[in-house]
Amino acid sequence: MPVPQLPPELTDRIIKAVDRGSLPTCALVCSDWLPASRYRLFRSMRVRSSAS
Repeated sequence: MPVPQLPPELTDRIIKAVDRGSLPTCALVCSDWLPASRYRLFRSMRVRSSAS
């Protein structure tokens, strides 16, 4: 029996409602959740020099 899949729009809403600390866990839930979780987790990055 096939496992039902959630529509991508619903998956995106779930991922948006999750706090940042739980995003790595969401990325491991299933392969469908990985892109949305990864996007939210890495959408902004800061690069610092060793001097600061």
